[in-house]
Amino acid sequence: MKRTSTKERSSDFVNGSSESEAESGEVALDVSGEASTAAKKREYIGVVAGGFEDPIETDVFKVIVPSMSKRRVVGDLKIDTIVRVDAIDKTRTPVLGKIKRIIIQPGLSYKSAKDMAMVSYYGEGTERDVTWREDSEILEVESLGQLLDRRVVGPLRPPERESPVYLANAEDIKTALIVEQPRESATAIPIGLYANPESIYRPYVVIDLPMDAMWYHGIIVGATGGGKSNTIAALDKALSECGLAVVQFNVKGSEFLYLDQPCPQSLVDANFKRTPTGEAVWNGLNIRAAGVKDFRLYVLKGRECTRKDGTHLSFDLELEALGDSYLEQILKDRVSGMGIDSFIHAKDIIKYILAKEGRNYDLREITRLLSVLIREAEISKDQEIKIPGPTSSAGIHIQTAKSILRGLEQLLLMDLFDDPKYPTIPIDELVKPGRVSVIDVAPLTRDAQEVTVSYVLWALYDHIHKLHSFGKAYPPTVVIIDEAWKILKDEATLQGVERIARQGRSLRFGLFFASQNLPGFEAKHVLGQCHSMIIHRMGEDFDKLRELVPHFDQRDVARLSNLPTGLAFVWNKQYYRFPISAQIPLSPCRHATD
Repeated sequence: MKRTSTKERSSDFVNGSSESEAESGEVALDVSGEASTAAKKREYIGVVAGGFEDPIETDVFKVIVPSMSKRRVVGDLKIDTIVRVDAIDKTRTPVLGKIKRIIIQPGLSYKSAKDMAMVSYYGEGTERDVTWREDSEILEVESLGQLLDRRVVGPLRPPERESPVYLANAEDIKTALIVEQPRESATAIPIGLYANPESIYRPYVVIDLPMDAMWYHGIIVGATGGGKSNTIAALDKALSECGLAVVQFNVKGSEFLYLDQPCPQSLVDANFKRTPTGEAVWNGLNIRAAGVKDFRLYVLKGRECTRKDGTHLSFDLELEALGDSYLEQILKDRVSGMGIDSFIHAKDIIKYILAKEGRNYDLREITRLLSVLIREAEISKDQEIKIPGPTSSAGIHIQTAKSILRGLEQLLLMDLFDDPKYPTIPIDELVKPGRVSVIDVAPLTRDAQEVTVSYVLWALYDHIHKLHSFGKAYPPTVVIIDEAWKILKDEATLQGVERIARQGRSLRFGLFFASQNLPGFEAKHVLGQCHSMIIHRMGEDFDKLRELVPHFDQRDVARLSNLPTGLAFVWNKQYYRFPISAQIPLSPCRHATD
């Protein structure tokens, strides 16, 4: 009897005088005063479907949208919209769910909430009290769980049949999306606004990543034209405003050379006209066109820079500034055989010999000395070159020495190291709060780009490690590498990057890799260290993506091939329950290629 009376109460709440109340959300339910007040502020959608005897699953349920509802397919009900189900019985907790499918029964709608609720669970309508003037809408909703103390628990039990369903407010949506857990920092990095391909969700919900996610590394991926470079520029600005130090590699063109200048108004107007959601995102995130306040542009010695106003700083690389790990890394893939260990062992002795001769320890002098030693061994017909030191000597097989010499000559031809006319890159100047430092490697060959990028990574890692070890203050630092998998190809380089990624977390030193596609097997260990992903339109690599993000369902993967420019899925292993679609804002900084 009690259940029957509950059904009778709920079935009347869109009938007669209650219809206008249902449309406005002002529904007087038998719930607490606080819940009743909250219900008045939410927008009514419909009721949970299913007759009294029909089974309802714990993780999927259906909602009937009445013909009088303002929230229909032609309105704001879209795939991925978050809804809230308020329990009729006040001893039960509300349920949050996500619309997964919208079903339309042509020419079949119902006059009352009671008739709608009595529709069978599988959406098969009856002809009792049916009008043929409008289509009936049924929402298939995935239950995210029960709302308990601003946490989502479960799903433990299904919502009650005939329970009223509302559009979730911003607070409910945040609760549905985010997994609550302790954070290292309360600061969040804004990424965009919660959206679907057709529109931005209202009320506005900011999609962000906690600051500590930045040093748990990430990936930005998307095909040409999907908005990847704009996302990187917008992220540079957001990180800078939150006080992080950012090092950005410009690998192609001039995409990141003008970040200190505001986005031109003509570009802003064109974007808002082309993308109706563009202006809404700027308004929702309170964005205004502005450049990065603290900006530095570095160009390798003597190379041509696309930016012609003379603002760039020239630099070179200093071989002695880094330890054996870097030298071993850059030579390993350029030297055949197992002679690297022998050479690293002999390096200090080579340094002693050059100092004794009054010569500098640099790449040119090391190459010259090794060439002399090889020539002397050939003259004496020795199979091993001897490198005598003050207390010990080193021996390297002559064929190994020749292989090392060829590797050193390749580095010498790149013209990257030890030029006395140029200062070495000031690593300590890169690690400043709010500073964005762009290192232009676009004029270099791929090999030279790889050597330069790995040099800066190791130099930054060594510098931050020393600051951390001595208890000195420094800002969290993020390095963003565009076209990463075109540059970081060699096995030794990837091993070095993986080592930095593993140890960088405790140092608050993060890496973000941007590319048009996902790498293959060779980079799986690096990918395994990345906890965040921003995924734009993709045309391939879906299988790789599903391995990285198991929460991607088949429908989401299918949407990736035709995502609009600027729309992306945002995902973090610890932060979000599932990949979140978000509209990324037009970067407030100038994007040079536009």
